[in-house]
Amino acid sequence: MRKITAFIALALFLVLLSISVSAASMLEIKEVTVKVDGNRESAADESGGTIKVPPASTLNMKVKIVNNFDSAIEGSKIKNIAVTGVLESIDDGDDIEIDANDFDLLAGRDKTITLDFNIPLKLETDATYKLTLTVEGKDANSTKHTDTVEYDVDSDKESHELRFMQKELMPATVSCTQSTQLTVRIINTGQNDETVNLAVDASQLGFTKTENFEVVEDYSDDANEFELVQPITFNKISPGTYPVFIKATYYDGKKTLSDTLNLVVQKCGSDVPVVTPPDETEPVVTNTPPVTQPVVTTPATTPVEVVTQPTRPVSYPQATVATPRTSYSSSSWFDNNKWLVIILAADVVLVLVGIIVVVAVLKRRQ
Repeated sequence: MRKITAFIALALFLVLLSISVSAASMLEIKEVTVKVDGNRESAADESGGTIKVPPASTLNMKVKIVNNFDSAIEGSKIKNIAVTGVLESIDDGDDIEIDANDFDLLAGRDKTITLDFNIPLKLETDATYKLTLTVEGKDANSTKHTDTVEYDVDSDKESHELRFMQKELMPATVSCTQSTQLTVRIINTGQNDETVNLAVDASQLGFTKTENFEVVEDYSDDANEFELVQPITFNKISPGTYPVFIKATYYDGKKTLSDTLNLVVQKCGSDVPVVTPPDETEPVVTNTPPVTQPVVTTPATTPVEVVTQPTRPVSYPQATVATPRTSYSSSSWFDNNKWLVIILAADVVLVLVGIIVVVAVLKRRQ
């Protein structure tokens, strides 16, 4: 009877051991390289860390996934591995979720995938957002294997910064019509309120204009942006390309935001296609015979650029701070199988303790 009791106790510990071993994840996030707008983020890696992102930047993550199974173990291939990155509450209170294509990994093999997050133009000053990187798959026995790393993503806004959200002439090419419409939208993406002087100079078209205004740093406030919509009319000018200079001066005149748009004026009744001016480095190719009338041209600069305004949030979400996980420091066999070894060692200790307890109980009964 005593021998049967001891055998039952030993069998129970062996069952617990097998359950613990089967629960150990053999899928691991081994290496992570983080870049923001192409620059390496040394403070963030596979153990977590803090990532600083400016408005309208690109956060790039290269993630190396490893199958830590020994190839001798049956069913060691891990299938349908999904890699997901979730950046919480950063886009007008909504998450940005990026998913990589599913893949399989044989035992001892690895694969590197890339996740790209497009950071919104509008960020709250001094905000911290939680980014969670998760990898998950199943082996041939349908056992789930998973690993997770968390990061803190900090809003990294300049102290004083304005950006164009929109700057365009509509139309940018005219013929018989002697007018166009200028639209300029400016947003404050810095950490401070700004007093701005905006000057528009299209003197060759007989038009100039100045505006003085303020834009606040709070991106949920309507006063975070400024918009100018201005018709420009002109009479009896020769065909050619005419510049429209835009210049915003702020921070007590220490900083400027500027650009040049180009209005193309064609001969009235010309059958030349209506096109926007190309970049000055690229010539225009057309099948239409050239216009014989002389053309007065001034050098073109930057072409029209339009940035779509993101949806304005009503209120700020509560940011969640991530918790870094422990990193791995070697690539030895023990490193690849460390959790299995630790669990095995712990269960062996439990087995030994159980045997000692059973033997002690049996001795007391003698």
